[in-house]
Amino acid sequence: MVEVYNTTAKDFDDKMEREEYWWGILNLRKRLARMAQGDVLESAVGTGRNSEFFDGKKVKTLVLVDESEGMLDICKEKWKVVSEGTHKWNDKVAFWVGNLAENGVDQKVSPPDVDGQADAKHGKFDTVIQTMGLCSTNEPDKLLRNLGKLVKEDGKILLLEHGKGYYDWINKYLDVQAPDHAQRHGCWWNRDIGAIVEQSGLEIIDMKRYTLGTTWWFVLKRPANFAELVETSNDEMVPKAKSWWKIWK
Repeated sequence: MVEVYNTTAKDFDDKMEREEYWWGILNLRKRLARMAQGDVLESAVGTGRNSEFFDGKKVKTLVLVDESEGMLDICKEKWKVVSEGTHKWNDKVAFWVGNLAENGVDQKVSPPDVDGQADAKHGKFDTVIQTMGLCSTNEPDKLLRNLGKLVKEDGKILLLEHGKGYYDWINKYLDVQAPDHAQRHGCWWNRDIGAIVEQSGLEIIDMKRYTLGTTWWFVLKRPANFAELVETSNDEMVPKAKSWWKIWK
């Protein structure tokens, strides 16, 4: 999928702008990004479509990660403009080309030390945010668990994703079109986001669905026993003790 995003990076925003506006995605991006505070990690940042929405008064540091170097290059150009605004971002924004679904990323990615007082708790983040990232990775379950490793116990994971909807007819359409869509755009748009979240071991604070149920909004946190769940699960998805997915479905 990385090759697809590297190839389409320059035209990506032009293709997405109108569609995200009319479906209300841009507004959801803004609302989600405004919730980020403290040391923040954005996973699957892409071209930086959330860049203008972060609140510089609430965000202490910001690490922007994507596996596609082409997409991240576009993101860097946007941040040159954002950094000229009211809140100076230059010293507190860092970029990292990498795959957050890989093993050991929690040891590789840390907030930048902007004041000589780096967090001693394993470089964990107060907020982890991801918009449209579970559709564009080969290992969505592993990626989500790794995001759980990167957030503090009292922090939050903010997700805006798209996948299966409420109705069989739209899910059948997504399934039929999924292989061609993934080949062209690098996005598997028919994934069961609710099931992936449920099995991640993360605790759900808030959850909403939009656009016939295909757009998923989550506020998550890591439970006290999250490290134990991940340790015992190896590379298998972690089943939650109590299932909420049946209610949402």
